[in-house]
Amino acid sequence: MNNTTKIRILAYASEPDKDTDYNGDIVEFEGKRYFVSLAEERVEFLGIIKED
Repeated sequence: MNNTTKIRILAYASEPDKDTDYNGDIVEFEGKRYFVSLAEERVEFLGIIKED
């Protein structure tokens, strides 16, 4: 994952209406699922969201 994508995901997760847990939470962004820790500024790819 490049740095620009990481920053976009962190910015998305930190929006006030998202209610993301600061120490770590699952975030869905552009059809993909990520584990995001705002405290550590860490983003991990978990998988692609399947459309049923």
